Amino acid sequence: MPVGRKRWNLHDGPQGSLRRLRNQLAEDGCAESQVVLAKQLLEEKCELEADKISNFKQGSGMADLCH
Repeated sequence: MPVGRKRWNLHDGPQGSLRRLRNQLAEDGCAESQVVLAKQLLEEKCELEADKISNFKQGSGMADLCH
């Protein structure tokens, strides 16, 4: 039976490892990890909303220039 080469999985560095560990702890019921993840999700949502507003303002500003 031939032995295959070991495949290495590339990750996004120590921050990615910590994020995956935090996710696993939260899934396992760790309240502190759940709070940290909730805060991160809220921050990401706020950033996404801010980007949408900025894009909307830039888009409507361009429409004003064309008319």
